[in-house]
Amino acid sequence: MEAGAALSTPLCPVCDDCGGCSWQRVPYSRQLEWKAQLIEESARDHQLELPEPCVVEPSPLTFQYRNHMEFSFAAKRWLTTAEIASGRDLERGFALGLHAPGGFGRVLDLEGCPLQSSRADEAFLVVKQFAATSGLPAWDARTHEGFWRYLILKRGHNTGELLVHVVTSRSERDLLSRLAEDVFARVEGVMGVTNGVTERVADTSEGAVVETIAGRSFIHERLGGLTVEVGPMSFFQPNTLAAERIVQIVKEFASSVPADRVIDLFCGSGLLGLSLAAEARTVTGVEVVREALDAAERNARLNGAQNVRFIQADLLRGWPSDLPQAADLVVCDPPRAGFHPKALRALIAMAPEAILHVGCNPKTQARDLATLMREGGYRPIRNAAVDQFPNTPHVENIVLLVKESGS
Repeated sequence: MEAGAALSTPLCPVCDDCGGCSWQRVPYSRQLEWKAQLIEESARDHQLELPEPCVVEPSPLTFQYRNHMEFSFAAKRWLTTAEIASGRDLERGFALGLHAPGGFGRVLDLEGCPLQSSRADEAFLVVKQFAATSGLPAWDARTHEGFWRYLILKRGHNTGELLVHVVTSRSERDLLSRLAEDVFARVEGVMGVTNGVTERVADTSEGAVVETIAGRSFIHERLGGLTVEVGPMSFFQPNTLAAERIVQIVKEFASSVPADRVIDLFCGSGLLGLSLAAEARTVTGVEVVREALDAAERNARLNGAQNVRFIQADLLRGWPSDLPQAADLVVCDPPRAGFHPKALRALIAMAPEAILHVGCNPKTQARDLATLMREGGYRPIRNAAVDQFPNTPHVENIVLLVKESGS
């Protein structure tokens, strides 16, 4: 990447220590150029030629764009570079914030995050103050002891609805009911407070048993003509405004190929498949997370999509046996690691007429596309990129492939 880019003053005071939005010092126009270069370089590394020059569409917002944030509690906060350089004897107790790179347990204590909305910041501070004065300790990653573990905030950009999800090591309903009262009284737009309980020592909020403490266990978001339900652990595109553009591109690309029978792999809450349901005869979504799948089924009912069904399966481990054996179009939005080789081979064996790949990691996307071309006889005919993650090196790239005749 080009050296000597002009630097701007970062909005976040811990930008250089956190690493979550490490490109804050880079002017936004240069960020878009670098992301286009990343996509092009990844394609060249796999001898993949994209049909159109890569131009990354900007996000409408460069800050306060995230509709989902996950924060960690810690019994001992991680000091910033500036604090260490000061030589002062600083308090290093209770923390709620984001992880500094370089190892587990390095939690920077924050007062909010410029990537989320001001309303979410308000909820963050209410929960932080309550937890810090609750008399129960934050989680200690070294001893695997403590009560408070994670805070997940989800906010509908177009609805203003907010969900507060707190993950703890055990159930304390009376205490969390008092927290919920505090949150509802002090933060506007809160639809629910939920609690996930996990005894796992691994540094992850997944796998917790979820209970609704007050209100409801989901929020609504509107985009692309759809109303969708998002729960505490549901996957949903984190930048609503950029996701609206991604949906537009997916629908536009899909309209240029046969799309009567659609399969939506890694479907999450069902957004992409549901956006194509009105023009398809059948849509089948595949997702591993049960809660996301439940939300997808509710979203189908919410939007009157009677031609959509969903299957629970882990595509990183293989191919579900009850998936339709033929499709005109397969839409896929895999995680950053990309396709599991077995799943990719199964997709090639299915031989759909077209594949619409929405990739959040240009390197693994280029790898998988190259395999589809080399072993499946596909060629890319359209591509577009959207910046869903300003001030980070991440970018969404959408590529439409069609099967060559005779292959």
